[in-house]
Amino acid sequence: MQKFVLPNYLQLDKLEHVDDAGLLDEPATKASERLSAISAGAEKEVELIIAEHKSFGQHVHKQQNIGFTTESDIEAMDFKFLCPGCDMPFP
Repeated sequence: MQKFVLPNYLQLDKLEHVDDAGLLDEPATKASERLSAISAGAEKEVELIIAEHKSFGQHVHKQQNIGFTTESDIEAMDFKFLCPGCDMPFP
């Protein structure tokens, strides 16, 4: 299995679909330029059109521990609507 590694802190072990591409770059502007160049080359060389509306960048960083959501946390959210079936509040 191929692993994608960004030096010192990030490793992606898998991609979910056959047509997924994981392009790791810093900063985001470089990633955008790289994807634009790949898109132009793919269209010119093999008539492959990259669906830009389905392409996205994702800021990846270390996950912080935020703890568990408590009942008092939920009550503090002050939801405005109630489910007519069970009176459970929701946003």
